[in-house]
Amino acid sequence: TNQRGENSSRGRGRGSPKSRYDKSSVKCYNCGKFGHYASECRAPNNNRVEEKSNYVEEIRQEGDMLLMAYKKDEPDEVQKWYLDSGASNHMCGKRSMFVKLDESVKGDVALGDESKMEVKGKGNILIRLKNGDHQFISNVYYIPNMKTNILSLGQLLEKGYDIR
Repeated sequence: TNQRGENSSRGRGRGSPKSRYDKSSVKCYNCGKFGHYASECRAPNNNRVEEKSNYVEEIRQEGDMLLMAYKKDEPDEVQKWYLDSGASNHMCGKRSMFVKLDESVKGDVALGDESKMEVKGKGNILIRLKNGDHQFISNVYYIPNMKTNILSLGQLLEKGYDIR
């Protein structure tokens, strides 16, 4: 106690030299050693142990993405077309499906996993509809490594198709 009869450790918070419990399992955030708190640490602050934060920052990327799942090839899989609202272009991986192909068209298509696939041409494909009729799909990218065929919803809407 001091002159006024007060406890001398009062008002010192955690930094009190007269702690009431065992701190041998307490780890200092400043120096990384056990036995004291950072507020009691004698090491300079520039020795602070790096802390890992649970802070997560959302990163937004602008641009077109194609998200898709892959499953094992089936014999008739090459004839199926998947309607994709996120695809910027129609895409096909089987060259024999093209009735007209301009192989001078080159480029890359970015996928949702940030990988890229090389475009080796652009052309027209003749498809058979469910009702038995045939229809041309134009401006289809030829991408040799594509495992599935993609129809771009945006491209169809631009051409006046009614999607229901």
